[in-house]
Amino acid sequence: MPEPPAAPTMPEAPQNLAATETTTTTAIITWEAPQDNGAVISGYAMTYGPVDNPAANRVDLAGNYRETELEGLTDNTQYQLSLVAYTDDGDSPPITIEFQTPEGN
Repeated sequence: MPEPPAAPTMPEAPQNLAATETTTTTAIITWEAPQDNGAVISGYAMTYGPVDNPAANRVDLAGNYRETELEGLTDNTQYQLSLVAYTDDGDSPPITIEFQTPEGN
């Protein structure tokens, strides 16, 4: 009898997600690659927005990215951001952070 196909292997969640160099309208977002568990990470899907609408924006990034700049943010606003790694077989669990843009002058 042939062996049944192996179950898809999913990556762990990305690690050490952080918002750095935050200004009134921009933020640099950094992370580390997840434990891939043998899966090939095709890319990352990032959703972000104000905490009352955290999925307002989506950015898809190549699998070799570990940093991106968000632009067009609103000053003095609390944001929520989630990041998943995706493969041909599915997505990792999300990692989520919140960050605040400073008040404008």
